[in-house]
Amino acid sequence: MSKSITESPSDPFRDAPDTRLLETVADIAWLAGRVRHHSGDSREDVQTYVSWAREFEAGRTVLPDGTEQYPGEPGQQEYLSAIETFTTAKLNT
Repeated sequence: MSKSITESPSDPFRDAPDTRLLETVADIAWLAGRVRHHSGDSREDVQTYVSWAREFEAGRTVLPDGTEQYPGEPGQQEYLSAIETFTTAKLNT
């Protein structure tokens, strides 16, 4: 499995909020595309995915021991699992 943007140790911006948001938008768009989600208006879809990414990132917390928790199920600590659960829920509403 390849490393994500935020896992690259040589990237000085890996923890920058913009980098995290961009990665989250890309993951949401990929997951939505995988199930062929579209409203018929690509600009509307992009704005929706950006809004969802902002919501997801606002719910991300870093615990005192440095581990991250994500929105969704309590104790959710795996990013890929959390983003898929979050996106699937959004796509089904």
